[in-house]
Amino acid sequence: MDSYDHYATADLTEKYTQLLEGSPGGGPAPTATIGAFGRRSTSGLRCISGGSSLNFTAKFPAFVLTATGAIVVVGFAWKQANSTYGALQVGTNVDDLSDNSAVCSNALVVIRQGSVTQGFLRVNTNGTLSYVRGPGASQTVLGTTALALALGTTYYIELKVEISNTVGTVDIHVDGAPWLALTTQDTQATASATWNELWLNKPSGVTIQWDWDDLYVCDGSGAAPWNTFLGDCRVDALYPTGAGATTGWTPSAGANWQCVDDTAPNDDTDYTTASSAGLVDTFVVSDAPVPGAAIYGVQHCLSAKKTDAGTATIAPVIRHSGVDYVGADLFPGTGYTYARVIDVLNPGTAAAWTEAGFNAAEFGVKRTT
Repeated sequence: MDSYDHYATADLTEKYTQLLEGSPGGGPAPTATIGAFGRRSTSGLRCISGGSSLNFTAKFPAFVLTATGAIVVVGFAWKQANSTYGALQVGTNVDDLSDNSAVCSNALVVIRQGSVTQGFLRVNTNGTLSYVRGPGASQTVLGTTALALALGTTYYIELKVEISNTVGTVDIHVDGAPWLALTTQDTQATASATWNELWLNKPSGVTIQWDWDDLYVCDGSGAAPWNTFLGDCRVDALYPTGAGATTGWTPSAGANWQCVDDTAPNDDTDYTTASSAGLVDTFVVSDAPVPGAAIYGVQHCLSAKKTDAGTATIAPVIRHSGVDYVGADLFPGTGYTYARVIDVLNPGTAAAWTEAGFNAAEFGVKRTT
């Protein structure tokens, strides 16, 4: 999940696996920017195409996931913020950044297995949405919505795909309403009916802006509600507001929680350190912001690094009813990156999060080795 609220443009490569760009067409390079583009006067991600009408550049955040099985579910708030849908250039190239023979297709979300595209969700020049199987010259449009998006309006778009050569399915929801439902489709473009990577793409055209917010991704595994559409969701970044029950890490200045409450990581400006294994910091954080709302999951975003050679591991900590529940080991490198761990259940109750349970919990980190 991503709210885009807790980091800046310079931190994109700390959170996303790849930030690809190129300019073989000779036009200005596109941009990906974190700024005040969110739908609740919060931050969002803005991707802008380059400035040439023959622009073959591409720039998109991509992330590799440990997905299970053949189902991908993704939801996000999105709008085209300027120009017209007619200015979009819908070509056949969604993979090869060096191919000047065709502009990159206007793919919102690209589903990939390894280095090959299984399929992608595309916005068309009339504002309709299409799902397309396959990369490059082998692309096939499987279906197109009858309804169209209005320009400059924020929508919550959800896509669910089951990858198969024979019984594949494609479902598109917009603001909770079903816009497309396909069954018994060939949605598989690789040798494996699986996926492990997503791209959030950029538009093709002349300085066109796409704004993103409130992203979630599921893989179809597990129990309801996490194995299908979650509906129109908001993702909120919540920060430490005070010290928790344990303050074992050493602050660079001030109190522990004051070193990790930044709305964007400031790296070595202020920080906490753990010189040996077993040290734990937990923090009180802000309450859930929407009273009565369902909480589908909690994600730790730990901006961390180690300071020397050798293995040093950390793990997220959730403190519930006086007990610390320590997550799986994470392996920081020597540069700052975000370690992300999602808990769809409260480990203290083994049940879905409640508002009261979240508000009473503490969240933190443990150095494990």
